[in-house]
Amino acid sequence: SGLGQRFPAGYPVATVKEVIHDSGQPFAIVRAVPTAALNRSRYLLLVFSDGRTAEERANEAAQAQEALDRQGGGPIIPATVPK
Repeated sequence: SGLGQRFPAGYPVATVKEVIHDSGQPFAIVRAVPTAALNRSRYLLLVFSDGRTAEERANEAAQAQEALDRQGGGPIIPATVPK
C-alpha cells in the first residue's frame, strides 16, 4: 500500500492468501506468502499473536523480570502488539 513509506505503493512484498475479519477485533488476520527470498535476507521482522491477554503478558513479563533480578540481570522490556 505504501502506507509505511518503506516501499512504494504497488511494490510486491507478499501475496495475500487469506484475510479473516472479526468484528470484535481492531485488526484483521492476514496470511501472506512473502515474495522475497527470506533465506537470503539480512533483517527480518516477525509479528505473532499468541492469544494471551495484555494482563497475562504483563504478569509473565513481571515474573521473568523478578527471576532475572534474582540472578542479577538487567531489565526486560516486553514488546506490545495490539490484537
